[in-house]
Amino acid sequence: GQLAVDVAEEENDVVIISTIAGAEAQTLEVIVHEDMLTIRGERKPPEGRYVYVHQECFWGKFSRSIILPFDVKGDLAYAQYQHGVLIVRIPKAEMQRRVPITVVDE
Repeated sequence: GQLAVDVAEEENDVVIISTIAGAEAQTLEVIVHEDMLTIRGERKPPEGRYVYVHQECFWGKFSRSIILPFDVKGDLAYAQYQHGVLIVRIPKAEMQRRVPITVVDE
């Protein structure tokens, strides 16, 4: 199932926000590898034997990977899960400096 994410920027951090109602914290996995963030987990349906007339909610395992818009320090990332909302904060890496280009006439 597709997982909706918002990507925001603070002065020093990239912040990823995702609503994951129905998932228990122990099923969630957040992985940062270079400039890619992956969120995995599982949503368990409410208990009961329902005969659905209309169904939009996704239940079961999910995974979502996104390319981050900044270079980050993945080893310093941390996540918080509260009331069905996952917030991942990843410090930005120092911006790469532009290399000056010298034009040489031939």
